[in-house]
Amino acid sequence: MPVTIPFERSAHCTSRKWCKICRSDAKWRAQLGAPDKCPFGVVTGVGDVVEMIAQPIARVIDRVAGTNVQECGGCSKRRDALNRLNK
Repeated sequence: MPVTIPFERSAHCTSRKWCKICRSDAKWRAQLGAPDKCPFGVVTGVGDVVEMIAQPIARVIDRVAGTNVQECGGCSKRRDALNRLNK
């Protein structure tokens, strides 16, 4: 039986060679089981910068309003789209 390791410990992730595609392509992440958020905090484009600013704001909105804005799919789609502009 093959041994599987978490994506965060795989050569794809730890080599940092694939960061740009990982941060801009949701299909690629899904195929490899990569998390939506970079475990190493790698910033590869405008989308990552916007996410770093927007996520704390979303967290506050969620706490105050009792919503789940921080986990909305639109944020990751926007991040990916903005990161693709840098390719």
